[in-house]
Amino acid sequence: ITKTNVDSISVITSGPVPPNPTELLSSGKNEKLLKKLATKYDVIVLDCPPIIGLSDTSILTKYSDVNLLVVSNKKTKIELINRAKKVFSNVNSEITGVVLNKISSKGNGYGSYYSSYYSKSYYGEDK
Repeated sequence: ITKTNVDSISVITSGPVPPNPTELLSSGKNEKLLKKLATKYDVIVLDCPPIIGLSDTSILTKYSDVNLLVVSNKKTKIELINRAKKVFSNVNSEITGVVLNKISSKGNGYGSYYSSYYSKSYYGEDK
């Protein structure tokens, strides 16, 4: 556990990739470590690889209280999001929220979409 420049934040880095990451993550030792850390910290963030294609993330969901799916604006295809939802469902977990990143702050970004959507849905379409 490494302390950071921020008093209330500590970090554990992954270190070198072990020869058997799936076994390591699903081991009783990993569960024991996470339970012990939960008694010492208010919030634990597990920064995991994409849930599609690797079993690491689906293994770790059983230890989490909150699961956030990160999607890239105009890049992540809806098919991948649906596959991710299915993987979460298959491991009896759910997506708590979505983080939408890579939003342009110019012109057609989130702000203009939101104002357009809000005005149309709240005030109705102009005829």
